[in-house]
Amino acid sequence: MIIEQDLTTKHEVSGLRGMLEARIKRANSSRWKRLWKIPNKIVNAGLKHMAYLLMSGTPLHFKYGEIGVGTTAATASDTCLGTPILSRTASVLSTDTTAVDGDTAKFVTTFTSDTTSYAVTEYATFESSVGEPALNRVVFAAITLNLDDILEFTYTCQAQEA
Repeated sequence: MIIEQDLTTKHEVSGLRGMLEARIKRANSSRWKRLWKIPNKIVNAGLKHMAYLLMSGTPLHFKYGEIGVGTTAATASDTCLGTPILSRTASVLSTDTTAVDGDTAKFVTTFTSDTTSYAVTEYATFESSVGEPALNRVVFAAITLNLDDILEFTYTCQAQEA
């Protein structure tokens, strides 16, 4: 007699959940204004990179943020921004606790426009200051970044049970 058993438990199913929060400090103000917090697309290259980290830890970690003015919807096959602007900026890295101690990676990146104004519509987190891969990509309604404004993105990626 063969007994079939469902061995799947909720602990065997897990995933990553990405969120992006934006806030801005205008050039003529000393106060930060929170704009929004939205979920985003963790792209295929980011998922592949995470799998490599579990096996060997040899890939570099994600540590650069980049903004752009592209408006094409984010897809799983994205590896970069649609229309990047400014240079990639090193993020301040830390961990947070969402459900389990240390389960959330946190990337805080700030951008300042020193030459012109931009209608920023996309953000991604990258492994290096140039090239690929991206961990995530999110497209959003335009945020006007004026001369000497400071735009800050906080990207969090939580490892969680599904």
